Amino acid sequence: MADKLVTRKKKPKFAKNKKKNWRKANIHEIEEHLEGQRLEERTGGLASAKADEALFVVDKALPCIDPPEKILVKNKGIKNLKLRCFQNLEPDSRIKPAQVKRSSRKNSLKRKSLPVKKQIEANYIKPTKKKAIQQSVEARLMRSQKREESSKLPYARVDLWDSNVGLESDDVDDYFMRVTKRKLPKRPDRMNKKPLDVPAVEVPPGGASYNPSVDDHQELLQRALVVEVAKRKKDARIERVTTGMFPTVDQAPTEATWLQEMSEGLFDQEGTQPAREEANDAEGVFANPRTSRNDRKQRSQRRRELQRKRQLAAKASEKLERTRGGAIYRLKSIRKDLESEAAAIEERRRQKAERRELERGKPTRIGRLRYEEPDLALKLSEELTGSLRELKPEGHLLEEHFRSLRRRCIIEPRERHKQVKKYKRKTYENKTHRELV
Repeated sequence: MADKLVTRKKKPKFAKNKKKNWRKANIHEIEEHLEGQRLEERTGGLASAKADEALFVVDKALPCIDPPEKILVKNKGIKNLKLRCFQNLEPDSRIKPAQVKRSSRKNSLKRKSLPVKKQIEANYIKPTKKKAIQQSVEARLMRSQKREESSKLPYARVDLWDSNVGLESDDVDDYFMRVTKRKLPKRPDRMNKKPLDVPAVEVPPGGASYNPSVDDHQELLQRALVVEVAKRKKDARIERVTTGMFPTVDQAPTEATWLQEMSEGLFDQEGTQPAREEANDAEGVFANPRTSRNDRKQRSQRRRELQRKRQLAAKASEKLERTRGGAIYRLKSIRKDLESEAAAIEERRRQKAERRELERGKPTRIGRLRYEEPDLALKLSEELTGSLRELKPEGHLLEEHFRSLRRRCIIEPRERHKQVKKYKRKTYENKTHRELV
């Protein structure tokens, strides 16, 4: 079959409006058609131009049907034979009947014939299978109930256009409340909690008053001092690990110092090169020292080394067994180690909980930038006036409110947009283009 299949060749694609491609065009089919037309014209005219009476003839004579020839059967016994597939189904005396096991119970056929419900009542089914059947029945009932409930269209039990319907009445159903937006969906518990337990309006400390007490003012100054010291430490560390790691201009290494450091130990004190030992050309240079036949280990040496290794391994295993056996007498020390380890784990857990509790009051990162605590608004001791008329205010009310929104994680921290100066692009005319124009 595969030999008879003929793969059709793709017709080459080319532009037929070009004179050079006229010879490539395949006009074999057109020539055959024209040759057929010429043959019809020579043999009596075109068949398409003739009438139907000239082309077709109605046959009115009766057909002559010959009697069927009798099929000669050489052997009449072959005609009555059955097919082999049907002969195999018939009983044969040469084949013995199948033996039924005597151990099979008579109730087995009865069990298979009974329906499932009667099998459960007659206790023919195992308890596990019985439970599985009951669960499947219950699941089928639940699916059918859900299907019926989903097919029912919801309807309102009260007048939807009546605005005086009481929300507490029994006639109002849950669907009516949800559709009319009178009942909000259940909110998760996390939506009822604030991100931070920070008051919306923070009360300034007592030391920020225009006429504070000495203790309150000193406490506020101490808080500001702690913040300033932490900033100084941070700046000093950055300076130490960046600029402080590199030498200054007067201490920077030069080419002469680099050459002196690289050539350290190559020359003696007088500045002359050390005398090199002349190597023997016959010996040559080898990565490993040469070995001779006498350096090879003998069998006795190898046997003694193997025995020594086995003795060391046996001693190590005996020592391990002794230490394991003596661990029974170290129960108190082992118990103390376990208790100390548990205490250390508990201490780390407590410290972690304390850190988490401290971080709970800090704002979380909800944007690209982190929230930074502002500087404390305070006045030094010499700046205190004691009267509202001479007082110079610190901070701004709107800025503090905006900062409170960022600290409570209501809006993300932002920074002022810096305008980037864009220079005008310089244009010029190329000489080659100028010549063409």
